[in-house]
Amino acid sequence: MKIKMTDRGITYRFGKVFTAVLMAAAMIVGTFTGNALSPATAVYAVTQPDELSYNTGHRDKVCTELGDAAIKYYSGKYSIEKLQAMSGDELKTALHDLMADTDAYSNKVSYSMLTKYFTYTDAEDGKAGTVLFYSDALPLTATETQKATTISREHVWPKAHASFYESGGGADLHHLRPTDSVVNANRSDYCFGNVDKNSADTKIDRLGDKNTGKVSGWWNAKVFTFEPLDNVKGDVARILLYVYTRWEEPNLVEDAADPKLDESQSTKNKNDGKKVIESLDTLFEWMELDPVDTWEMGRNDLAEQVQGNRNVFIDHPELAYAMFGRTAPDNIAIGKAQQKDYGNQDEEQGNKDQDQGTGKQDQSGNDGKKDTDPHPTFTKKTLTVGQKAVQIKISYKAADAVVKYKSSNKKIAKVTKAGKIKPVKEGQATITVTIRQNGKKYVSKITVTVKPKQ
Repeated sequence: MKIKMTDRGITYRFGKVFTAVLMAAAMIVGTFTGNALSPATAVYAVTQPDELSYNTGHRDKVCTELGDAAIKYYSGKYSIEKLQAMSGDELKTALHDLMADTDAYSNKVSYSMLTKYFTYTDAEDGKAGTVLFYSDALPLTATETQKATTISREHVWPKAHASFYESGGGADLHHLRPTDSVVNANRSDYCFGNVDKNSADTKIDRLGDKNTGKVSGWWNAKVFTFEPLDNVKGDVARILLYVYTRWEEPNLVEDAADPKLDESQSTKNKNDGKKVIESLDTLFEWMELDPVDTWEMGRNDLAEQVQGNRNVFIDHPELAYAMFGRTAPDNIAIGKAQQKDYGNQDEEQGNKDQDQGTGKQDQSGNDGKKDTDPHPTFTKKTLTVGQKAVQIKISYKAADAVVKYKSSNKKIAKVTKAGKIKPVKEGQATITVTIRQNGKKYVSKITVTVKPKQ
């Protein structure tokens, strides 16, 4: 399937000649100096797209371990032990320095080249085919009723809210993603956040020129907010954290113009200072809802091959919590992440879990099982609309346990993949908790009552 990759109708072509030119330039510089080029002064030959392999990761398959590339990246003064001992601004500075010091190539990769890289970095299962961001689907082919997908280069951190345009952070392979051009236009430069899907002002964003394809999110122009799909939310959060830290944009969760800019700055490069996500609570909620999958990790590996640096928040999401002075959930670090499922598979498994769950429920949510069996502990059975999400704790959980949560009525009470119950409206809902460890499955149910806000 041949997909036209464009940006505002322009198709870009770029060959291996660029690599040869850079290599020749490097040799010339070396000849004149009479010395080998140091990393700080070398003219780098950029890894060409067709020198990469297709991303072998799979969307929504949880990443349970770090690969060799991710492990080797953290060493010396940037060893993971040293980074994990830091917090706050000290940690943010160290992470910025790490990602900036190892970024030897991004300024050598042109904005126009990105769609060619997407062919490899955004493939799936080692096969050709670009997975589109937001819609999390392959491009549409032309039919009698619709046009073929035109792929746009999506600035996840909108250009209007940043001090870059189409270079630097505006052409960073860790930042930009391929999207359907119609989805890209509808997403606009709205702030990320959770929208009221029942509001008459909320519109459904769908793949394709007729807006009839797969749902890719929801947007509400009145509140200037865009909400992506659940299994894309974690990706969004980690990209925003990368741009915030690597490119030092100040307006992550609050309006704040970039103090480094002055009147001489090009208008198109100016940061309007508007925040890009509604709150830190939302950002961390999205990270927990959608943990790192093998596809995201595979893309991180490929981007490192091109640019030299990595998105540290994909490898070590726990560092984001320390950077903001928060306590990371036990299962957020790679190796402790929970499994995630979406759509019908989750519904079907939830039904099976309910069928197999037996025993009398006690006040702890432990369905009559032995005290030493893994089980949820949740004593606050009455919640209030609008209150902060409440965490379900698991007793006697093994380090490699897999825990899944399901609400019987998401309109009453939602439950995140990390086990946080969020009351939505008045009523009653049952939360099913399924724990798999040591080759056994344990199912418990917790009934919560949601009261209206006083």
